[in-house]
Amino acid sequence: MEAAKRVLRYLKGTKKFGLYYTPNSPDELICYSDANLASETDTKSRSTTGSVILYGGSPVSWRSKLQTLVALSTVNSELFALCFTTQECVWLQNLMEDIKITHNTKLYCDNQPAIKTVQSEVALEGTKHIRRRVDFVKQQVQFSTVSLQYVPTKLNCADIFTKALPDPQFTTLRQRCASGIRPTDLL
Repeated sequence: MEAAKRVLRYLKGTKKFGLYYTPNSPDELICYSDANLASETDTKSRSTTGSVILYGGSPVSWRSKLQTLVALSTVNSELFALCFTTQECVWLQNLMEDIKITHNTKLYCDNQPAIKTVQSEVALEGTKHIRRRVDFVKQQVQFSTVSLQYVPTKLNCADIFTKALPDPQFTTLRQRCASGIRPTDLL
């Protein structure tokens, strides 16, 4: 019963929330990727992918999804999430090109070893078994389809979609997602 009351309080407190797009918003896709390595037994050892993509300062795509494969490490789960988010970015870019919208695309990840893996010239130990996913992301970075950049976890909007967060952290990230604040604006 307490959980239901909490949901109702949340809905009452957020009834004026919405997605707002303004003509003066930055003309870029801002993509956030995150993962939470499986720790719960009821997920059959599968990790959670979190992804959110902003355009014009507001979310246009977001997802929280159990990964289909068991990740053997945090880096593996982050690479699965990066691959998923990159696929979504490419799809949105193609859609936007069809309607003659040009833009820059930044892809943010809070896991430096995953970024290093994508930037490496050779397959790194521990990621050889997921080489196709890594190579897909690597190719999109090399073609400048996306610009892969590090973002601190506390600024990663996709963190909302990977696990339950304490109220202050959740509220901060929710506001960041809704306002389209870029990580570079806060550093």
